[in-house]
Amino acid sequence: MFQAFEKMRYTAILNLATTCARMVLAVALLITLHNATAITWAVTSLAISLITAAAGVILVTKHFGLPKLQPSLFLERAREGLVFAISGSTTSICNDVDKAMLAHYGMNAANGIYTRAYRVIDIATMPIKSIHAAAFPRFFKKGAEVDGLAGTESFAKKLLSKTSLIGIAAAAVMFVCAPKHAPSRYLCLWGRPERRGCCSISSTACATLR
Repeated sequence: MFQAFEKMRYTAILNLATTCARMVLAVALLITLHNATAITWAVTSLAISLITAAAGVILVTKHFGLPKLQPSLFLERAREGLVFAISGSTTSICNDVDKAMLAHYGMNAANGIYTRAYRVIDIATMPIKSIHAAAFPRFFKKGAEVDGLAGTESFAKKLLSKTSLIGIAAAAVMFVCAPKHAPSRYLCLWGRPERRGCCSISSTACATLR
C-alpha cells in the first residue's frame, strides 16, 4: 500500500523490521536451543511474519483509513490481483527451493557455502532492487499518461542508465574478490540471470518493461 503511494519510508521500515526480527529470532534460538529444528524455525518465523503483518495493517489503517469493501471492484480485479500475488510467491519459491533441495539430500556443508555466496549476490544487487521497487509505482503512472508505453519505455531507459553502472561495478567487485580457485568466481559473469551480478541489469530492465 505504501509502495503504491510512493511512501517508501514506511515500506522500508516494515521490511527492515521483519528482517531484524528474524535475525534476533535466529540468535535467540541459537543461544537457547543450540540446534533448532526446521519445524521450530518455521513456526517461530511464521509468528514473526504475522506480527509484522499486523503492524502493517495498523499502519495502513492509520494513514489511509479503514478499507471499504466493493464487491464489484473485487470481482473485476480478482484475476489480475491473483496473477500478481502468485507471481510474487513463485519468485520466492524459485529463489529458495534450491537450498531446500540441498538440505533434503544431506548436503549441509555445500548448502551453507552456497547460501553464504547467495547472500553476497543479494547484497551486491540490493541497490538495483531498491531502485526498481521505489520506481515501480511510477511505471503505472507513466503508462496511464498520454504517451502510454512510450513514456514507460523512456522512464525505464532513464533508470537503466543508472542501474547499469551499479550492476557493472557490483559484478566487477564480486569477480575480483571471489576466491581465484573457486569455479563460483565466474558466476558473477555467467550463470542464471537471477544469480549473476551484471545480468541483474537485464533482469531489472525486463521486469520494468513488463
